[in-house]
Amino acid sequence: PGDPLVTWDITKPSNANKTQIHGFELSAQHVFGDTGFGLQANWSVPSGGAQWNALTLGSQFALPGLSRSYNVVGFFEKYGIQTRVAYTHRGAFLAALLQTQQANEPVYTAAYGQLDLSASYDINRHVSVFFDAINLTGAGQRQYGRYKEQFYSASEGFARYQIGVRAAL
Repeated sequence: PGDPLVTWDITKPSNANKTQIHGFELSAQHVFGDTGFGLQANWSVPSGGAQWNALTLGSQFALPGLSRSYNVVGFFEKYGIQTRVAYTHRGAFLAALLQTQQANEPVYTAAYGQLDLSASYDINRHVSVFFDAINLTGAGQRQYGRYKEQFYSASEGFARYQIGVRAAL
């Protein structure tokens, strides 16, 4: 620390303010008799006592990452076949408490959703083949600053596919 040629910036982690997270989550699953078809649904609504106020300048305490979300899934499982189609939606949320080069400036992630699909077939007790498709709609993500009109970043979404064989000995 006493070196005249080097300027040191020493930081250490510390506990921040505390608050509570409240909310609720509802889930349901239904199988349509012996058909193998079914539905699942999930809805999460968290909230915290530390909301970022866009009109307040300076340092604030907030909880990044909290957002409402829901999932709807249709599935079929019978005759060694498993398929699943899922739509997931996540509401807008505070992603970070500082922008690059701008302390105390928030970064929000805009609401987004994506559609996924997976399927597999059990060839026998030990071997199965599968196919996964993630983000079939190619949904991207957009981030903004203090206000929705303050563009911060965007990332292009793309579908990802995977095919393979699983074996268990």
